[in-house]
Amino acid sequence: MLRDNSGFTLLEMLLVLSIVSMICYVFMVNLSVMINSSKLSSDIQTFTNVVDQSKYCAISSGEKSSIVMKSNSYTFNCQDYRKVYYLEDETTISSNFPSDTISFTKKGTINRAGTVVFRRSDITKELVMTLGRSTYYVKE
Repeated sequence: MLRDNSGFTLLEMLLVLSIVSMICYVFMVNLSVMINSSKLSSDIQTFTNVVDQSKYCAISSGEKSSIVMKSNSYTFNCQDYRKVYYLEDETTISSNFPSDTISFTKKGTINRAGTVVFRRSDITKELVMTLGRSTYYVKE
């Protein structure tokens, strides 16, 4: 009487398991990059909202306003109002503005163009501030 050998061998099971493991590894690496990029974009979006808020606060109050940056946070100052914003973990911020401060005049303009650099893991994005009406754009 012959035996029915319709099951898988140990070698076949190990081969399938190793292929599935490699696919999962590649997926996890790509997922990590996407998460880091998303968190960095979120930090930049919040920062640009604060830039707009600072600009409009200077115009409406007729007084100067500013944003002071530190390595993992920034502070919005306008009149008696002050609020500190913290970046996501592992995200850092730096700039080429004097004293890491963006100052807005009473008209809502800045006196000096500059760049604010956001870093997270291997991802770097720059927020370029232009003179005049204090416009900005993100450079990747």
